Amino acid sequence: MQLFFYFGVQDRLKALLEDRRISELLRLPDITVAPHDREDKTVRSLYDSQAWYDLVVRGCGRMPLRPSDFGTENGRRNIVLGVNLDGFQPFKTSHSLTPLTCMILNLPENLRHRDSFLLLAGLIPGPKQPANQNAYLDVFVDELCRLYEHGFEIRDPTEGGRVVTVRVKLLFVAGDYPAHQKNNCQQGASAHHGCIKCYIQVSLNN
Repeated sequence: MQLFFYFGVQDRLKALLEDRRISELLRLPDITVAPHDREDKTVRSLYDSQAWYDLVVRGCGRMPLRPSDFGTENGRRNIVLGVNLDGFQPFKTSHSLTPLTCMILNLPENLRHRDSFLLLAGLIPGPKQPANQNAYLDVFVDELCRLYEHGFEIRDPTEGGRVVTVRVKLLFVAGDYPAHQKNNCQQGASAHHGCIKCYIQVSLNN
């Protein structure tokens, strides 16, 4: 197995949440009206989407949703993450690096993509991408499960250092088709079962 450097996300999130300058920016938006009930149904950001309302504001898990107060508990301090795990070749070489990066979706769109707010949770240094990434994701999935079920404590800088518990939820995993093929054990290009949603075999004669 290749080397895998895992840095985790809890310590970095705790440092951001306890920073008075940005702690207010990390509060989840106060959303109470479903997208289909609003007069303006235009989706301008992730917060306007049905997925955000269903999985963060109203419920949790896959359909059928289970009721949840994740979006409002702990003074709306809970964290929602998006994850990307995809290799690239730096400096136009054949060497491959595979970073595991997390984006904090609580932040406004003009901030969440900045390098200073992206969390580097892990790194597979190469020289090639692993054929199967599940073994490397185990430690990350274990941490996410713990942070969702039990959370972690911080000292809220806006409330005189009062200790509060913060939970973390993973909303989506981003990547191109080769990345989804590895992360989700899906079929890749030119496969007999080429569809990523079903198991209908492709006829190569048609």
